Formats: sequence, C-alpha cells, structure tokens
Amino acid sequence: MTGKAKWEAPSDIPRFSGVLSTAGGVVFSGQLTGEFEAFDADTGKKLWQFQTGSGIEGQPITWQQDGVQYVAVNSGYGGVYSLFSGDERLAKVPPGGSL
Repeated sequence: MTGKAKWEAPSDIPRFSGVLSTAGGVVFSGQLTGEFEAFDADTGKKLWQFQTGSGIEGQPITWQQDGVQYVAVNSGYGGVYSLFSGDERLAKVPPGGSL
C-alpha cells in the first residue's frame, strides 16, 4: 500500500507474460524463453520453474476444483517483439502452442 516495489525478478529479455498473484502468497509469471516461474509473494524468492517448450506471452490463470488449486498458462512463441525484434537470444525458441 506504499506504492513502492516490494521486490523484482530481473530478466534480460522483456517479460510479456501477465502476472498472477494468489491468495496463498504465490506469484506466477513467464518468460519469452519458455520458463513458467513461481515466486514467494513476500520475498520474491523463486519457488519453482518449469520449461514449457516455447515462449510465454499470455496471462496465467488459476482455478480450484474438488479442493485442489490448479494453475495454467498458454505457451506459444509469437507477437511483435518475438517475431520482428531480431533478438538472437530467442532464435532457438520453438513456436509451440500448448497449455
């Protein structure tokens, strides 16, 4: 409530993925190189990472069913920066297209 950043997760490549924070204190976001990441909302410590196989530009979502919370994100390389920037760090990221 102070308007000041509590923590940051630096990235060499711009993050175009949305950010999702949960009531359980976990923040999710993705990278254009395909890493889907979970951070502790209080400290910013990375809790988990999964390589999705393609770049993440979409918004993570969460839902609960039968008492279990799930999280998902679209993985699929594309968009203006990805296609036209000429960023060599993204040259080997496959186009993908998965959830």
